[in-house]
Amino acid sequence: MTMLSEETGVLDRFRTPLYTVREAARYLDVPERTFATWAHGYRHQSTRRRMVVGLPVLTVLPKTGRRGPVIPFIGLAEGLVLTAMRRSGVPLQRIRPALAALDEQFGLEHALASERLYTDGGRNPVRLRRDRRRPRCGPGRTRACRRTQRPAGI
Repeated sequence: MTMLSEETGVLDRFRTPLYTVREAARYLDVPERTFATWAHGYRHQSTRRRMVVGLPVLTVLPKTGRRGPVIPFIGLAEGLVLTAMRRSGVPLQRIRPALAALDEQFGLEHALASERLYTDGGRNPVRLRRDRRRPRCGPGRTRACRRTQRPAGI
């Protein structure tokens, strides 16, 4: 199903499904199962442990057929950024809360593909720290980062 933008008359990059999960995974050179987990989320429960749920982090559209495309262009762009972040060592456990905070605090729904997520002069990604006295990284923080990163200006 092709959706045209009402303003421009061209394909809507948010609402037109262009790629299957398999195609998108191949274009980004990530395992299909990994991309499917990013796109659809996951639920896992091992013996005697609590249920672990990972929500989707990419934009995906409802299925229109058994094997039809579900990934719009914006979802592929988000996947590209997520792939780069993962390859640089940022764990998904840091990325998910940061994306949720961007959406909640700034209304930035498609943060991974947003121009507002560009760096500040090439040094650091957008900072979302709540309190300057708190460490920049760690559990419960809203900033996705690697433990080896140094704070800006140091």
